[in-house]
Amino acid sequence: MGRDPRRIVSLAIVAVSVAGCGGSSPGGRGPARAAATAGASPATASPSPAAIVHHHEHAAPHGGTLVELGEEAAHVEIVFDRKAGRLVAYLLDGEAEASVRSRQPEIAARVERLDVSGRPLVGVAPLDLALLAVGDPLTGESPGDTSRFEGAHEELAGLARLRGVLDRVEVKGRSFERTAFEIEP
Repeated sequence: MGRDPRRIVSLAIVAVSVAGCGGSSPGGRGPARAAATAGASPATASPSPAAIVHHHEHAAPHGGTLVELGEEAAHVEIVFDRKAGRLVAYLLDGEAEASVRSRQPEIAARVERLDVSGRPLVGVAPLDLALLAVGDPLTGESPGDTSRFEGAHEELAGLARLRGVLDRVEVKGRSFERTAFEIEP
């Protein structure tokens, strides 16, 4: 019984497709919704399908939403503490495994509050939020030389979903502008 070359090629394509990371989020929680989007605002940020699908599977080390910066140049992980209304951004390397420090004093974010279905809350304007550089005596990091940025707002407390844009992220000698993210339940 001869082998059908078309079947072998088809099976190879399926195997390669399954081995890739597909459309699930790198942290394993819902569809991937993170992408760098030039000129985006929370109300208009709509990452292209190519930006949504990650080329490699990476786990978010802090359990947040992993956002690719450049083409695997680095990542920013966004962790949302729903109870406190706090966002924490961790700067990570291209494999999302090690912290990468930045001299940036803060990361400006514009955050849009969403209902549980992902639609913007009616009559509620986006919030501007400063994620300030935070030090950590255990790692020797300090503001101006850190991989961690935090900001909170009481109006974010209790939300299940939000969407935002990081104005500028400076890491590894590069600047990444208008990086969109979405936090899902």
